[in-house]
Amino acid sequence: MSPTHDLQHTAARNSIVAPGTARKVITVGAYNSRVDQLEPFSSRGPTVDNRVGVDIVAPDRQFAAAAPDGFVGSSAAVPYVGGTAALLLDANESLSPHETEHLLEQTARDVGRPGLDNETGHGAVEPVRAARAAQNRTDG
Repeated sequence: MSPTHDLQHTAARNSIVAPGTARKVITVGAYNSRVDQLEPFSSRGPTVDNRVGVDIVAPDRQFAAAAPDGFVGSSAAVPYVGGTAALLLDANESLSPHETEHLLEQTARDVGRPGLDNETGHGAVEPVRAARAAQNRTDG
């Protein structure tokens, strides 16, 4: 429930709401890695100011399937990306927030339509690939 946003959208397109529409945030979509496709209920861009909207997607059923209520959706996908960002910072503590986001996006596996798109952004997060890239990154 939100006093400023309609959280129930009848169409997937343009369904991203605050805080996901803010600049300088990583907006995560829910991806079902078991069937290799975007969840039908995952929010999609573009934003009202015509930015892509979704930056990256992540598995939402990977480890949460054992939860009694079937914990799925972006509520399960976001911690997966947050944990991956923590791995990047553990591998290279000098990374800025911008560099961390860039590495997450740059190392993502393209899914959905080829290239950057409003539904899956840069693709599905790849934790091992991203952490290796962070570890191999040199400063200056």
